[in-house]
Amino acid sequence: MWSDEYENVYGRYDEFNSEEEFVTTATKEYSKLTGEKYELADVRLQTFLHYNIAIEADMLVPMTLMNVNIMNWYTAKVIVI
Repeated sequence: MWSDEYENVYGRYDEFNSEEEFVTTATKEYSKLTGEKYELADVRLQTFLHYNIAIEADMLVPMTLMNVNIMNWYTAKVIVI
C-alpha cells in the first residue's frame, strides 16, 4: 500500500516472510508504478489500530462497542535516487 504521493509504503506483516521480502516487493512495485529508482529508509515494523469509523478526540468509547483491528505493518519512507 502506498501513500498518495508515493512518499511512504506500507505492507501487512502477515503477508511477508521477512523485512527483506517486504523491501524487495516494494522496490519491484515502485519501479513498475513510476519507472523511477529509489531507496527505502526508516524501514520499521509498527503496530496500528484500525477502526472503520473515525473516533473524535477526547471521546470515550468502550472497546465492547467497537470493531477494532490491531495489526502489525512494515512501514518505510521512499527516497527517489
